[in-house]
Amino acid sequence: MRGPSLYLIMLLALPSWADIQLNGHLKGLSYQALEHHQTAFAREARLNLAVDYEGVSTQVHGQAQHCDSTLACRAWRIERANIHWRHNRLQITAGRHAISWGNGLLFNPVDVFNPFNPLAIDTEYKPGTDMVHLQYGLTNGDDIQGLWVDHGEGSSSAMKYHHFNGEWEWDGIIAIHRGDRLSAIGASRPIGQWLWRGEWMQQRSPRGNTAQHVVTNVQRFFDLAGQPAGITIEWFHNGWGVNQNSDHQEKAELITRRQRGELFTPGKDYLAVSLNRQMHPLWQLGMTHLSEAHNDSHISQIFSHHDLYEAVQLRLAVVIPWRDSRLLDMPSERYLLAQLAWYF
Repeated sequence: MRGPSLYLIMLLALPSWADIQLNGHLKGLSYQALEHHQTAFAREARLNLAVDYEGVSTQVHGQAQHCDSTLACRAWRIERANIHWRHNRLQITAGRHAISWGNGLLFNPVDVFNPFNPLAIDTEYKPGTDMVHLQYGLTNGDDIQGLWVDHGEGSSSAMKYHHFNGEWEWDGIIAIHRGDRLSAIGASRPIGQWLWRGEWMQQRSPRGNTAQHVVTNVQRFFDLAGQPAGITIEWFHNGWGVNQNSDHQEKAELITRRQRGELFTPGKDYLAVSLNRQMHPLWQLGMTHLSEAHNDSHISQIFSHHDLYEAVQLRLAVVIPWRDSRLLDMPSERYLLAQLAWYF
């Protein structure tokens, strides 16, 4: 699992008449702190190569980044290097790729495999992880998934059952993740003009500590002055969250998961509201506001996505902390992000 070059060799060994796709992007990101006048730049290039031939597909995605001293970036990495095999209702993927489980939209405790920061403006590509993923579709529309992940310093194994029952959609998950024992149940269904999602997860650490996580959200799309718009409201209870009365063990559990990039919020309860409107077929404008319920911590983000040309996109985001944003694990100062992307 630790040799992406193996997948590249296998890709090149496929017949020359297979369906070959080559694409990628070039991106430039600028970060400007508005209070202390700190500036950072990052440049990113991505190349995607995929081959599909008679039920077997292989992909290798490489990404190169160059950043200044303010942003921590690697010079080069392989994000995807895997082989995907499908036969009837069975699919197997082995190699480096990404997977997302869970019903959370901004906060997603079930997604322990490289989740996104709640205020990330570029969620186009999720970092890949070495894993084997199996999925078997049942005749009634349900499916069963199995997962084994290699983290280098540890591993994860998980099973998931996905079930449809009328308007209800259910997920059940059991897993062992880096020594943690996880169990989760999630559901979603339409309620009038809203779509509701919810999830509960219990996590027991090797130290014997147990946490209960809950995330629930509602989402609605509607017409606003003749233009498409949407609203999302989400509440998240972080079972590993701490406060002034938390002991050393509770703080250690939180630190472990933040260092692994699984949690971005050290507090216990968070409310998120996100609004967006399509101002023009090529321009989307929106705002996201996050609040920590017990410590008066707030942060707002105003974002804009604009398709300048057929294959050129500009993303802008202004982040404004209100009072103590440290409990949101976000910068405590205002900043501006600008990203220009060209796709080919």
